[in-house]
Amino acid sequence: MNPLVKKETKLNISEILVANEKDLRPYIEILNFTPENVIHSQMGSLLGVFEIKDDHEDSAYIVNFLSSVAKKEYFSNPKRPAEVNFESALNKINLALSEIAKHGNIEWLGKIDIAICAIEKNNIYFSVTGNARIILAREQTLMDITQGLSPKGEPYPLRTFSDTASGKLKNGDKMIITTGDIFKILSLPEIEKRAFSFTQENFAQFLKTALINELEIAGALIMDVSEISAPRPEIISEEKDPEEKLLENFNAFSEKTFKENAISLSDNRSGQSEKKLKENSFWEKPETKKEYIDKKTGHIYVQGETRPTESGEDLIARFSWLFIAKEKISDWLSHLINEIKIKFSEKVSLLISSLKNFKDFSGEKITRAKDNVLIKLKNKIGQETEEIPVHKPLHLKINGDFWKKFLPDIVRIKEIFLKMDYNHKIYAFLILAAILIFPLVAMKIKNKSGSSPSGDTPVIQENFSGNENLTQEKNIKFVEISMIHSQPDLLGQVFINEKLFAIGKREVIEIINGQKREFGLAPEMGNITSFTLMKDLNLIFFLSDNQKILSFSPLSKKFREDNIQLPENSNISALAVYLTYIYLADSESGQIYRYPRAEGGFGEKTAWLRENIDMKNVSDMAIDGDIYLVNGDSLLKFSSGKKQDFNLEESSTPINFNKIFTNDETEFIYVLDKINGRVIKFSQEGKIITQYGHEKIKEAKSFFVDEKSSRIYTATTNSELISFSL
Repeated sequence: MNPLVKKETKLNISEILVANEKDLRPYIEILNFTPENVIHSQMGSLLGVFEIKDDHEDSAYIVNFLSSVAKKEYFSNPKRPAEVNFESALNKINLALSEIAKHGNIEWLGKIDIAICAIEKNNIYFSVTGNARIILAREQTLMDITQGLSPKGEPYPLRTFSDTASGKLKNGDKMIITTGDIFKILSLPEIEKRAFSFTQENFAQFLKTALINELEIAGALIMDVSEISAPRPEIISEEKDPEEKLLENFNAFSEKTFKENAISLSDNRSGQSEKKLKENSFWEKPETKKEYIDKKTGHIYVQGETRPTESGEDLIARFSWLFIAKEKISDWLSHLINEIKIKFSEKVSLLISSLKNFKDFSGEKITRAKDNVLIKLKNKIGQETEEIPVHKPLHLKINGDFWKKFLPDIVRIKEIFLKMDYNHKIYAFLILAAILIFPLVAMKIKNKSGSSPSGDTPVIQENFSGNENLTQEKNIKFVEISMIHSQPDLLGQVFINEKLFAIGKREVIEIINGQKREFGLAPEMGNITSFTLMKDLNLIFFLSDNQKILSFSPLSKKFREDNIQLPENSNISALAVYLTYIYLADSESGQIYRYPRAEGGFGEKTAWLRENIDMKNVSDMAIDGDIYLVNGDSLLKFSSGKKQDFNLEESSTPINFNKIFTNDETEFIYVLDKINGRVIKFSQEGKIITQYGHEKIKEAKSFFVDEKSSRIYTATTNSELISFSL
């Protein structure tokens, strides 16, 4: 083989989706996703077929939700190995189904079929549940490679996916990812016969025709694997050790491997732990598992023999900064286009206003012209009419042919329209629609650009009323305040799917386009003292004054008390979430406890800090991978349970740390200094980027930053929810 040429795996994928009735479409979904982003594209493709065999209204679109959850989680962290991301995606699906079941939606239990796989280079990781199957056709042999993977026994949401398997693809492989419905009309021998005798296109067409004609609902993905040659970077390769050579030649899908391990496969049960499965499974070479520890949070992931290298061996990885720069430029262009759109809408609004003024200016002339025509008609007919005030036109000469020149000839237009062919009539209609609709669209754009994310129109605008201490500060920006909402005992707010939820001591209020719906706590739940949002599950978690952890789902609109074992005599002073973990800062023990999400609440706690910290004055906590604590007059940063050297740039006016905001989706770190009436935006390195000042900020008791909409929201001591622009 030419040393400058390497082989790359190419996938030819055909989708088959059958839903012969429109009402069946929400109950089946096909996932076939490869990201366009160059960094994420190195993670490969995610494929799957999702079906729920239940036509209950509450089960509709669950499959669409699950496919979105899997896609989001798998591509969430390009630095992790593909296997770890795939297992994390399956775990996230289990948790999502568990949350759905907790809120009373259980009609789908035992009726869900899912086959899902991730393909990274020539590696494949897969799992199934229910009657879904993945069939491999290789070297004139057809085999079901998912035997024993689907959990047995009573359905249990957190064990929807309990086992995974993996292998390597070869040139010429064909895979069928499908639900079990296909076997109602075709046997494995029938599928095998046509898989090897038909071309790729004809085989896909054969299956599609069979499924459409025989089944009401079905789905399948047909994947054909081939290899293409690509230039190989000229690098000096090191001699591989014997174990690496063995892995390179190892074929998890070979017929020999399949036969040798058939007994082992049949012995697998849903109750086995994942570790035990992998020790017994023929899909992977038995090996000693190592642990990959996230450097920031200390999350532990079990993975294969070696962690993927991040060295410069791969040309794309070596120059990844170019692709990051490309993304930054793309974001900048998107922002620029948005600004142009806003400016354009302002110009359209100005034009509409000018036309209105012109109408008012010329209205008198038009009235005079109309009166003159009526006078002429009166004289011509010679009849008495009511007295009409007459205004002699000053400069506008009106004669009898004026209206003929001014108004269109309806008869002529009708004749022309009837002579048009079908296409010309369509074009004429579109042009007329554009003329009539364009002003409405322009006004809609203007209204949208000026609205807040919650759909509310700002009620008040206040200019900065003068904090002279800040006028000489670095990068100071005095902002205008918009009031969004007010309610007694307001604590703050969160946004879930662009819907605003205001949080009070005793209730949550959903605000959509000015319409408000209130959901109250049961008396025994106590009063809310603090809250946080778990975006991965779309749940709001609360800490009550009786040291209970509560949750609220925007889907069921219900509160529930979560099962969680808090340490005895604990005093939880702050809480925050990261992924599906909740972190509680206990000022009594000086420890941060991490709890994983589990059935009915949270699992066993882990002491996250690895050193003793005085946490008596902790008032707030935020997590972006690292953990930040507001502790008295200082801001502390921790990584992997250990305190880090973190020095923020000082300002002319000493900073008072009251609250902090950051998460894994924000680029900056934000600090609330209510004493000086400002919010300070820091870089990740601790440099001051911008300071936002207003007298109203002195009343803030919590704040939230939405970098996507470039706004900051604060809840004040006067129970007002206000916002201002970044």
